[in-house]
Amino acid sequence: MGCAYFSPSKLIFIPEEWKSDGTYSDTTWPPDAILLSQEESNCFWRNDPPEGKQLGEVGGRPSWVNTPKPTAEQYIEEAEVKKKGLQLFATNNIIVWQTKLLMGRALTNIEKSQLDKWMDFIDCLSAVDVTKSPNIDWPEPPGN
Repeated sequence: MGCAYFSPSKLIFIPEEWKSDGTYSDTTWPPDAILLSQEESNCFWRNDPPEGKQLGEVGGRPSWVNTPKPTAEQYIEEAEVKKKGLQLFATNNIIVWQTKLLMGRALTNIEKSQLDKWMDFIDCLSAVDVTKSPNIDWPEPPGN
């Protein structure tokens, strides 16, 4: 693996050859870019961080730093996305039965039972308070 430059302000790696091949100009080249040692290139460039770590910089050099815990707002946003995804999942599971009912067709006893379970699941989802994230006891979707 070749060497690379690292920009601590942008947290990016730039292949060494890009400095001279026209990919960057004097005006677009990051002014803080430093040439990495082969050891640093092997450790950080094109590698996934270890569990619980992310790319950062310490003293202007690349480093694996602890991934910060999400903020309360991020937890809520994640919970909202999960809730909407589960609602869509539930809706996709009941759409055929809804269509049959709208057309005036009867459901079998098994279909009625499954529809009831999915509607109960949707009711439980509706009651989920996302502001309590990450401490949410998510309802389990019904089995088939």
